[in-house]
Amino acid sequence: IGGGTAQIALCTLLESVLGPHHYRREGVLLAIWLTGLAGYWAFRQFAVSAWASFLAALLLMLCGSNLTFPMNGLLGRAFTLAFAALSIGLMERGRRTGRWLHYPAAGGMLGLAISETPDVGIIFALCCAGYFFLSHFSDPLDWQWKPALKKISGFALYVVASGVVAWQIVGIMFATQIEGMVQGASENKQEKYDWATQWSLPVVETWSLFAADYHGASNRSAQKPYWGGIGRNAGWERTHQGFRNFRLAGYAVGAIPLLFIIVFYAYLLRHKPVDAADIALRKQAWILLFFAVVFLMLSWGRHFPLYRLVYALPYMGTIRNPDKWLGPFTLFFSIMFTLAADTMIRLRAAGKPDANAALLRSSLKVLLVIPGIAALGIFTLVSSKEGFIKKLMAEGYGEAAQFAWQNALGANLQLIVVLTLAFLVLRHFLCKPSGKFPALWLGLIGLGIAVELCKAGLPYANGVTYKAGLQPNPLTAYLDQHRTDGRLKLMSSPREPLANLFNNWRLTMLMAKGYNLFDPVSVSRMPADYQALFDAFNSNPVRLWQLGAMRYFICTPNMVGQLMKQMPEGAFKEVLAFGAAPVDGTYLPTTNMPADQRYLKLLEFAGALPMFRLVPKVTVLPETPEGGKEALKRMADPAFDPASEALLHVSGAPPACEDGTGAVQVIGEEPASATLRVSADQKGLLLRAVNYHPDWKVTIDNRPAALWRVNFMFQGVIVPAGLHQVAFSFEPSQTPFLIAILGRILLMGLVVLPVLRKRDETAAEV
Repeated sequence: IGGGTAQIALCTLLESVLGPHHYRREGVLLAIWLTGLAGYWAFRQFAVSAWASFLAALLLMLCGSNLTFPMNGLLGRAFTLAFAALSIGLMERGRRTGRWLHYPAAGGMLGLAISETPDVGIIFALCCAGYFFLSHFSDPLDWQWKPALKKISGFALYVVASGVVAWQIVGIMFATQIEGMVQGASENKQEKYDWATQWSLPVVETWSLFAADYHGASNRSAQKPYWGGIGRNAGWERTHQGFRNFRLAGYAVGAIPLLFIIVFYAYLLRHKPVDAADIALRKQAWILLFFAVVFLMLSWGRHFPLYRLVYALPYMGTIRNPDKWLGPFTLFFSIMFTLAADTMIRLRAAGKPDANAALLRSSLKVLLVIPGIAALGIFTLVSSKEGFIKKLMAEGYGEAAQFAWQNALGANLQLIVVLTLAFLVLRHFLCKPSGKFPALWLGLIGLGIAVELCKAGLPYANGVTYKAGLQPNPLTAYLDQHRTDGRLKLMSSPREPLANLFNNWRLTMLMAKGYNLFDPVSVSRMPADYQALFDAFNSNPVRLWQLGAMRYFICTPNMVGQLMKQMPEGAFKEVLAFGAAPVDGTYLPTTNMPADQRYLKLLEFAGALPMFRLVPKVTVLPETPEGGKEALKRMADPAFDPASEALLHVSGAPPACEDGTGAVQVIGEEPASATLRVSADQKGLLLRAVNYHPDWKVTIDNRPAALWRVNFMFQGVIVPAGLHQVAFSFEPSQTPFLIAILGRILLMGLVVLPVLRKRDETAAEV
């Protein structure tokens, strides 16, 4: 969109190259594979063996945070994880080599992570900053002024480079999501906190990270329905209003890496360090454990009392999902697994099977706790099966309650089996004489990780093909014919089963077709002018629908009844009745069914005003906050007729304007542009029902014209009498775009330069 707002990120580049369908299919495989490669390189920077890095890269590639989000169309999450891993790896390489070039390169990688998914990227930025200081200042010698100054300078380069690379997306976020924003969904502090922490991980659901999907997989999965508490509205247990729960992606890391990590830390506690490298390993291991535990507790959100300290930080209160902290947890957990696997390999190479057997015996005391919990869970599930199922059925799960019970039982059984087999393989690896097929046993461990995590990730491949959602159907056929008539709105209750179907249609079919969809669902940063407009018409949504040109409403049966009951007779008319039928793994609108099965309705709101219209009467108000309040007050007054009057906000002398009458023809309309043919009987105001912003420009017959703010937040232009072509275009500043390009060019140089230098040094030695 004009270059200045087109997000320069790997995910947007891939989507433009592959197309929307292939991006969500082949792009998923590419994202998973690239994350594995990035993880392998990053783990190697911790001076560990290739086998240890391979096993940890396998974990990072197939863990829930990387596997399930791309399967649900969110490839940016995988790329953010990959770039964050590269940032940590370069940071560690800089610490080990002392070369300053690695720090700006690491910062550049962090900037790329922020550019992919800003909210998650900013969380990773905080995590990386904390890790930098603990890893670089863990020794008293690090605090001497010369080494301290050098490391602080490296950190400054790290921050500057990340800022330059992420400048574009950070600038867009400041302009559109921070400056002039209302943070959260309510002015009530407790309601804002409840809203921001809605997607918190309940503490008991930490078990699902290791007993993969014990609490079910996804709300979309029929065989493994999610029955946990992520996404639950505060107070749902009392009111049953809002979301019972909502989860579309998982976070499983598996039981095998946990086994290695427990044995590794048992080794650290059991044996004293023997040299400087061993001391450094221990420091690093405890730092990683500290951060992993902190990130895990932060993912608990509202269930963790200290989360309010993080919530109080600037901007952090607007990051709605505390479970986003599981991304950094997964990365640091993977690094811990790298060190653990490398230590196991070194212990085998040392050739002390008796000492290794003693280590496993001491670890067994802790290891038995995990299958013990699983066994207790199995006993509880079996003994209270009827109560378990009855409780879920009372909460509205229906037949899925039986599947939920079976899945929970199976997850615990699987954990016991996987841990037992992995322990036996590890015991054979450590306690048998070295030199006999070590790669075979490590390969078995890798196979176990792959099977466990792939099995956990499969339910998230919900079988809905993006391409199938673009097949012709009666709903989109009708909307295509009336594309420029007005906006489209989805109307469903969150408690209705059809809400998930509507959400899927919104993300695929409707957004992919480019309809003018008004659907501000769950926004974390509401623009202040939008919030003021919504508040003004809270008791009279019909006026908002009029002003916003909301003409078509896709409704569930429940919402049809409410609209027909609450609105005046004739306010809505049915233009299409349809149902939903399975087609190629997805559900599409269809009319090829009996009338009683066409339970979904497309209603037309008769009172909707056109997106573009000439206004007969213009009232001038001052371009001040008081003028804005006066505009909202007047527009909310039942006596105000938005079809015949508009409020023009002016800071100086008002423009000459007469009664606006005539005809408006829409030639073309896109998200960033619109072209009209206007025939005005006399000089008048043309109103456009799109929010005003200085970056929007307007021309009349290819000559620049003044864009005015109208009706508190919409656009207007004075059109002379006669026939004219009026064109709107969004033209933001190119500066963030150019800085982003420059940052990426410099980052490429920082990555390539050490390689060239190493090649020159090798040639000189030869």
